[in-house]
Amino acid sequence: TYTAGLTLRQTIHDFGRTSGTVAAAEGERGAARESLAAVRQDVALRVREIYTLLLTAERRTEALRETVRAREEVLGQARAFYREGVRPRLDVVRAEADLYAARTLLTAAENERDMARVDLAAAMGLDSLPDRPLAEPDGEIPSLPDLAEAKRRATAGRVELKRYDALHAAAQGAATAARGGHLP
Repeated sequence: TYTAGLTLRQTIHDFGRTSGTVAAAEGERGAARESLAAVRQDVALRVREIYTLLLTAERRTEALRETVRAREEVLGQARAFYREGVRPRLDVVRAEADLYAARTLLTAAENERDMARVDLAAAMGLDSLPDRPLAEPDGEIPSLPDLAEAKRRATAGRVELKRYDALHAAAQGAATAARGGHLP
């Protein structure tokens, strides 16, 4: 004897399992999107901070170069005055000490500048920066909004909060799907 059977099954209503699973997946996708936005904002902030440090280091280096040039001139004058017998040898020694101190500060500033260049290249995902002058920021300071507007913008722009909202939606979808799994 042979026996054959056929069973057909069709879900009429799944009590929210499918829609809950879809909502959970959409929430997780939204959370991932907001996490990516947060990383992008962090990278942009880091680049801006390092760029500002590099500009400061460039300015400091240039100021110290001028200081070294001035100290070299003072040393030359002190040596000339000493040769003419107008000033004591101590003035030459002080001028030399000042020059060496300025050169030491210049070397430290150049090292800080070079480290800032390396940090900026790394923050931008580059192996190195091209050797060219940096562009100065425009210096225009935008007007500040009132406190209520500032709070609204800050809250609306916080990708962490958007991410938490998306995770909350994902959790609600998962809960709906789980509840649907307990029903017939």
